[in-house]
Amino acid sequence: DHKGTQLYLGINHHGILTFQGSRKTNHFRWSEVQKINYEGKMFIVHLTINE
Repeated sequence: DHKGTQLYLGINHHGILTFQGSRKTNHFRWSEVQKINYEGKMFIVHLTINE
């Protein structure tokens, strides 16, 4: 993440999930995903969050 904490990504038909260890921390629906980039060792997901 932006703080440097190691995260694991899960991808399914609903969207992208993030995990810290075995704990699910976030779920982003595909409708929120604007763009996905890979730069060097970084995987970047650009999101639009509707509050």
